[in-house]
Amino acid sequence: MKKLHPFTALTIWAIIAVQALLLPLGVPLMALAISALLCLVAWPASRHRFRYVLYLMIPMALGIYLVHGGLLHSWLGGESSPIALQHAMTIWWRLLAIFTAAQIWMQYVPTITMIQSLFASRLPIGLSYLLASPLLLMQQLSNQIKYIQEAQLARGVRLDGNLFQRAKAMLAIIFPLINSTFANLSIKIATLESKGFRYQTKRTNLWAPKDTSAQKYFRYRAILLLIIEVIGVLLWR
Repeated sequence: MKKLHPFTALTIWAIIAVQALLLPLGVPLMALAISALLCLVAWPASRHRFRYVLYLMIPMALGIYLVHGGLLHSWLGGESSPIALQHAMTIWWRLLAIFTAAQIWMQYVPTITMIQSLFASRLPIGLSYLLASPLLLMQQLSNQIKYIQEAQLARGVRLDGNLFQRAKAMLAIIFPLINSTFANLSIKIATLESKGFRYQTKRTNLWAPKDTSAQKYFRYRAILLLIIEVIGVLLWR
């Protein structure tokens, strides 16, 4: 499993996501979501991500049932419909399959590997940097948030307590974070210019993940088949 290129693993996730979006509510959709969930639990490295799925999908089930299931409509004096409940269940099972498969992909592909794959790909360097920018900033933002929290605690700002107090304390973290991010833009622009950004159309990556012709053929063919499938479903409907 470790021999898969990050783009190949991403293509497999795209296949699962597209199938989940196109399948109606029924046994195939449920089997797809449950299979992805079992794979997440069966793989020891990704087993800890099961709680992320629970943290997201359980509240989302309540929210989807409230909005799409007709519960809010019935509270406002309307009549609940079985079609609305079926629609809500379809949305929830689709999101379960997509999010669970995404958790497996995120565990399988480290952030630095995905960044190296983007820079070593045939994409234009500007587009590669645009896609990799959020991944590059993740570690920097997490460190910056940690420093801001320590500074605010030293000033006596309470960052704990009930939900309302924590939401109020978030403002003491968000505004300094935004301010420091914009303040460093000029430094980052000067760094890119000094490194000759866009001087060449393709950059040389010494640690590019290994790719094979078979995986490239699989990706191109899978993307083509997905496009044909989506167009066919849209025309059929």
